[in-house]
Amino acid sequence: MKLERFTDKENNIQTWINDIVKAIMANNWDDNRVFQAISYFFQDTIDSWYQSLAAKSQTFQEFRIAFLKYFSNNNSINCLANTFITIKQREIEAVTTYLGHFHRNLHQIQAI
Repeated sequence: MKLERFTDKENNIQTWINDIVKAIMANNWDDNRVFQAISYFFQDTIDSWYQSLAAKSQTFQEFRIAFLKYFSNNNSINCLANTFITIKQREIEAVTTYLGHFHRNLHQIQAI
């Protein structure tokens, strides 16, 4: 089973966490091994969220509950705020394109 990296924009949260559970069962991982392996699958601000949570979570079940609570809705203020905070203009991106991304995310946050 090939696990995909998780981004809050591209993945179905429930499907992704279910795939992790399948990998845990298939590989007979204990909680320590899960926490070692799972950090590989996070990118960007999600990795920061995970690092702050990892110290607090003692079991995979605690992690799973926190993960689903935090990422259960792609329109949640947390996901939008993370996206908004990490918007960066790419080297070859026009300023107007960058500003479009910036304003689109700002309007999504203001709508909540």
